[in-house]
Amino acid sequence: MEFIPKPKDTTILLSQTVKTSSSIVKVEEISNISNASIVHYETAELLENKPKKTLEEIHSLD
Repeated sequence: MEFIPKPKDTTILLSQTVKTSSSIVKVEEISNISNASIVHYETAELLENKPKKTLEEIHSLD
């Protein structure tokens, strides 16, 4: 049985792996924040366009 040595240039340092992983997490967090902002923007726009009820109309619903 013959062992084939691994090439040295494919060695990945633990610090490189951690940096890459944390970069991926940051990108995912930014994406989530962006998506949440879009949802909040759309909700705000929807609420702004809804007809407003007067205080009397709101009390009459009780």
